[in-house]
Amino acid sequence: MSSILSLPPKPQRRTRTIHIRLTPDERAAVERLAERHETMPLRLARHFLMQAVHYYNQQHDESSQDG
Repeated sequence: MSSILSLPPKPQRRTRTIHIRLTPDERAAVERLAERHETMPLRLARHFLMQAVHYYNQQHDESSQDG
């Protein structure tokens, strides 16, 4: 299956961690989505987290410019 996600190339070595707790159903959902896109659950989660960070930073920057 061709992936619709545009995952970035592997960046520099990461040394910091964030731990989150998931229910078994949440974990299974992440694993299924990662499998469909032929990637690791951690990489998928990191990708979506960084997309959200980028999106909210843009929203903040745009609202700061409006005011």
